Amino acid sequence: MRGGDVLIAQNGFLFLGNDHVQVIDKLTGQYLPSQEKIVDGVEMLARMETAARVQGGQFLFAMAPNKHSIHSEFLPEGHGTRLTAK
Repeated sequence: MRGGDVLIAQNGFLFLGNDHVQVIDKLTGQYLPSQEKIVDGVEMLARMETAARVQGGQFLFAMAPNKHSIHSEFLPEGHGTRLTAK
């Protein structure tokens, strides 16, 4: 396995490497989505809400944290610096 595929961490933890949707870059703040990506995401959620409503349903969106955010203390050295809320 290449380092970009999987990160082998402390205590036997395995994490997706940065090759998977730039997960490490997102965690450390090195990747920020463009305004266009944000707008595309918002529009997609609006379409999903509309589709649910048309069929008499309700659309709920929940964003859960990933393993990298919850257990960043186990990431290999240099990969565990995460953003903190201000």
